[in-house]
Amino acid sequence: MIKFGKKNGKGKYIFKKNGMAYVGNFVNDLREGKGNFSSMDSSYIYDGEWKDDKYEGNGSLVSIKHGKYVGTFKKGVFEGTGILIDKDNNVFNGMFKNGKKCGKGELNFFNGEKYIGDFKDNKYNGKGELLDSKGNIIQKGVFKDGVLVESNKKKDTTSTQENSDKDKDAKLENVEEKKE
Repeated sequence: MIKFGKKNGKGKYIFKKNGMAYVGNFVNDLREGKGNFSSMDSSYIYDGEWKDDKYEGNGSLVSIKHGKYVGTFKKGVFEGTGILIDKDNNVFNGMFKNGKKCGKGELNFFNGEKYIGDFKDNKYNGKGELLDSKGNIIQKGVFKDGVLVESNKKKDTTSTQENSDKDKDAKLENVEEKKE
């Protein structure tokens, strides 16, 4: 519906420049409320809430660039809690700020490994642990910009020399048993 020369209410608009289509609510020519925005070939689809012509609130986005995201948006970017499945099928479930992983989260890699802990600017930052596909700890401690800087992983307290001496003793026992 056109009111005072501007789109208002429910409607459909096709952008001539790129063929993208919006179906949903308008307020004073701006996308507002619930709506769906998609490309003609469905390679880009946003379905969710809008405010002032930007993604705002709960929604889902599927695109070649981002993969699939379901969660909250603020001013057109990922913000708050969400789940992101990237184009490589890695799955992140956690917090976002300004479109980036930030805060607590869990990143499950396609190969079965996973990182559980703190993120900042899409990188491991703060306390966390990296696990292999069987759940064994690969790295645990404090990370900065994706690099482990302080390890909390328990180390074997027996020295290499002690282990070597135990192996020698075990071999000697086996030799003596064979002689008898």
